[in-house]
Amino acid sequence: MQPSKSDPVMASGIFDSSILIDCLRGRVDAIAFLATQSTATRPHTHLFVAAELLTGARDKNEQTLIDSFLETFERWRAGSALCRAVGLRTPLAF
Repeated sequence: MQPSKSDPVMASGIFDSSILIDCLRGRVDAIAFLATQSTATRPHTHLFVAAELLTGARDKNEQTLIDSFLETFERWRAGSALCRAVGLRTPLAF
């Protein structure tokens, strides 16, 4: 089973922590990349990525900044159909 290209998540992609960390650090190339990739819909990231970013916050101020940043994203969890499509045996969800 192939993920549908008409699915907005599949069309815009799911942003990994490495790109989002670079955006939070103010890297212009990462910010520009994110802006060009998410013009049609809100950008998507995984719940695990959101948890990873929040875990890395050094203090309450960073946690607030990350929370605000994550509010601009659709947070997604991989269901069993997509997990099977990419070769995983169990869903990535919590």
